[in-house]
Amino acid sequence: MFESNTYENLLKDVLDNAPEDIDTRQGSIFYDAVSGILVKIAKLYTDLELIFSLSQIDTASGEYLDMKASEYGIERHAAVNAEYEAILIGTVA
Repeated sequence: MFESNTYENLLKDVLDNAPEDIDTRQGSIFYDAVSGILVKIAKLYTDLELIFSLSQIDTASGEYLDMKASEYGIERHAAVNAEYEAILIGTVA
């Protein structure tokens, strides 16, 4: 959903939309001013993707899956050890 909102893509978009009379080269005042905040914005998009993923029942895990299931009145049972019984028939070579 937010995969395309990487730092590189956000930076390209901002630099491409800057006024033509502004110096946008690396090291310029404009570049330095926007690049720092774009790191934070890209992190926010990454966090939004995680929040969205944890809020969906088919992609949630752990306590988030438990919370989502409780919305439907479902409670997860605790894990138990599996038990198997095997009968082997044959001869020892």
